Amino acid sequence: MVQQVWLVTGCSSGFGAEFIKTILQRGDKAIATARRLESIKSLEDQGAATLQLDVTAKPDVLADKIGQAIKIYGHIDVVVHNAGYGQLGALEDLSYDVLSAQFDTNVFGVMGLTQAVMPHFRERKSGCNVLVSSVGAFVNAPGMGAYCASKAAIEAMYRSLEGEVKPLGIKTLILQPGIFRTEIQNMKKASIAESKHHQGMMAGYSDFMTQGYGKFEGDPSKFAKLAVDLVKGEGSAESKEIPLALPVGPDAYAMVKQRLELDLGNLEEWGGPIQATNYDGAGQGNGSTELPWAK
Repeated sequence: MVQQVWLVTGCSSGFGAEFIKTILQRGDKAIATARRLESIKSLEDQGAATLQLDVTAKPDVLADKIGQAIKIYGHIDVVVHNAGYGQLGALEDLSYDVLSAQFDTNVFGVMGLTQAVMPHFRERKSGCNVLVSSVGAFVNAPGMGAYCASKAAIEAMYRSLEGEVKPLGIKTLILQPGIFRTEIQNMKKASIAESKHHQGMMAGYSDFMTQGYGKFEGDPSKFAKLAVDLVKGEGSAESKEIPLALPVGPDAYAMVKQRLELDLGNLEEWGGPIQATNYDGAGQGNGSTELPWAK
């Protein structure tokens, strides 16, 4: 396959760093980014280009950063939107500022950078946006409402984006990892809000991450390898139709399967009442899932 140029956000550790290593090993070119350049010096030593990038910057700054990135190798083929963090805490304990900060990074930061690169992809009539989301976007948990909501919000935007740009030859891929051994579980870096009413629940999260840090079974290098396979259509993805979204990890697989089975069961049990909401005599429709205004 033709050598590709990848730009990856949030490369100081975890998935971002593994993406860069995998991309270089596959013979592609990589642009590693982070808020602090010194945090990705080791990736530069391995052969990656590096660029300072804060995804929460203003639109004109992000557009300028994309312009700088394009100049490095002449173009960009793939952007991996990996930068983000997890805010834990009971929703009634989270201030507006805390909630806003979670969405500024995980939602508006991702969409801001997506909008910044889209003119380049449109001009080339090709490109791929890869969203590193979370299984939490689909399977929500108490104490993780802000994080799960931010991931669900950006996934909804990306599902709409896919329909808008696919006719142009631009690809979209959403990955929903479960628990992997990354720095997001590092208690020194985790954002856990103090609780007035849910101290036991939040103490449980703290204990879980403290005891599990460095021991969780999800391998970030295998996550990155699968992601690169999916983008390039190689390895486990060769000769397969690539879906828009995939859960990644045995835990994510099990949780998504359980949620889908529950939802399907509810639809079957409540199918009659929920479909009997048209005006009398109007029938139940034709069962089509195609939105008439999205043709």
